[in-house]
Amino acid sequence: MAHLKLMDGFEVLATESPFVLVGWKKGAMDRMVRQKSRFKTYNAYVGDYRKASDIDGVPPRETKIPALMGSFPVINLKTWKIE
Repeated sequence: MAHLKLMDGFEVLATESPFVLVGWKKGAMDRMVRQKSRFKTYNAYVGDYRKASDIDGVPPRETKIPALMGSFPVINLKTWKIE
C-alpha cells in the first residue's frame, strides 16, 4: 500500500475489509519503475521483397508437415471406436 501512495492523485475510493479500492490520476507514472519499455518498434518496410521473411519483424513462413496415410487414428463417429 505504501508503494501505491506514491502515485500522483492517490485516493482511497472504497474499503470493505480486507479489500481496498484505490485510484489515481490518469497518466500518473509509477516512480518505482526505472526500466525502459522492452518493446522494439519496427520501421515501415519500403522497398522490394520476394518473400515475407525479407521484411524485418515478419517470421518465416511455416511449412506443413506431411502426414502419411495411417499415421494418425481414424475415429468412427457412429461407434466411437478407433479404426
